[in-house]
Amino acid sequence: RKGSSGTEVKKWQETLAAMPEIYPEKLITGYFGILTRQAVQKFQSKYGIVSSGDESTTGYGLVGPKTRKKLNEIMASAGTKTGIPQATMTPPPVSTTTSFSATSSEAEYQEFLKKLPNLSVIETWKFEYDVGSGGAFVPDIVEYSGKLFMYAHLPLTGIVSFSSSDGGTWTKDAGTRVANGDGLIYAHPYAAIAPNGNLYLFVQTVKPGALGMYVSLSESSDGLNFSAPQPVLKGTDFGSTHAAHGRIMKLSDGTYLLAISSGINGRGPQPGTSLLYSSDLEKWNFKSTYFAGCHDPTFDETPGGIRLYCHYLGKQIVRFDSPDGYTWKPNDPAGLVEFLDQNGAAINAGDIDMHIFKDGSKRIFISYNPDPPFGNIWSTVKK
Repeated sequence: RKGSSGTEVKKWQETLAAMPEIYPEKLITGYFGILTRQAVQKFQSKYGIVSSGDESTTGYGLVGPKTRKKLNEIMASAGTKTGIPQATMTPPPVSTTTSFSATSSEAEYQEFLKKLPNLSVIETWKFEYDVGSGGAFVPDIVEYSGKLFMYAHLPLTGIVSFSSSDGGTWTKDAGTRVANGDGLIYAHPYAAIAPNGNLYLFVQTVKPGALGMYVSLSESSDGLNFSAPQPVLKGTDFGSTHAAHGRIMKLSDGTYLLAISSGINGRGPQPGTSLLYSSDLEKWNFKSTYFAGCHDPTFDETPGGIRLYCHYLGKQIVRFDSPDGYTWKPNDPAGLVEFLDQNGAAINAGDIDMHIFKDGSKRIFISYNPDPPFGNIWSTVKK
């Protein structure tokens, strides 16, 4: 089952890897991720075990008795001394739902509104260079496999990427990382390195004409070739009207913190930002913290704690501070964040992404273009 790990999973992967048409990635990690599940599905289809449904309904993608028996037969015919045990491991939960309790209220949002007009600018970031993204925007930067990747949304296409060795110049990678298809539009990517060492790319997913947005996940071992996206997170999982754009950072205790654009009814204007926590990027613990009207978030880490930046009502960037990434006060912002163009004029920056480089330097990459198609990515540095 997806999310499981251990020697049994490693044996399955070794057997599947001997069949390149089924498991071309040949990743022997001992972790049952998206790529392994897809390989199991191909295996089941090839041998007539099951070819549709999912793990919970038909066992499609699950190593159950029939699939295990067939794998053992193949292992035995290949001269493997030990087959896969009939007793299965107890996998960690893969459900993405926990209890949700909304403790903040409209009153807290009204308190925030009273403070907003009196907030001062506490950070100023100035234009450094234009990435030259060719119409792609909404960037997310991650360091993986020894280089920097910038993932971005290219309208009518899906998710594309750019590579860099130093964060100063970027080269567009050939092809598309996650392509639109089957009536779905993939946008607003955000990436994180999973415990199994693979790169997880989360993408906002929209089906035109349908209500709500949800999050899909693709997996890669090289940053360029990704598995087909699978739905992993819906707004209803945590009391929200939708689940969309987000950013992930890893806290000092190893916990993944996700800030995600969402909407909680009765708690101020939407979209806002909710906070989710996970130890493995698979199962999320949803907190009641909600930043009303403030979406498209990103994080910064400082000696004093964690900073959350978000775009309030699409007009200005507001910063919230936490000493540890767990304690937040959505009704008590630290201040405003200002962005300047090449001429030093203030601009309304959106879809920002903070990246901290190995040498400790920082850049905020922003989406900016005052006219359609809104497809510029700028690098900014702190003034």
